[in-house]
Amino acid sequence: MEGSDVPRITADIMEEICEIAEKSARRFLLSKIPSNRLRDIDFSINVEGDIPLNVEMELKVTLTRTHAREVLSQLNLEELIDEALKRAFTAVESYLRDRRLGYSL
Repeated sequence: MEGSDVPRITADIMEEICEIAEKSARRFLLSKIPSNRLRDIDFSINVEGDIPLNVEMELKVTLTRTHAREVLSQLNLEELIDEALKRAFTAVESYLRDRRLGYSL
């Protein structure tokens, strides 16, 4: 597909991509870790380019001090973070596909 056939990514599309990705990651994490055990979820996303669209995501989770040892003994936090990022990436791909924007990741 030629670049002229694909609309340039707008600030609105970029904002929607960021919101969709973050909501997806947070939803997954909160389904696995009770909110009272989470001190902070820091999600960052960088979206650049047109074709291919470059999407980079980073997720950091801070557990409450009193629950950190308990949660980590039951769950592998890194695996949860990896899965949350996969789900966020999949949500972005679905958004772009559903909008028929012609972007590839």
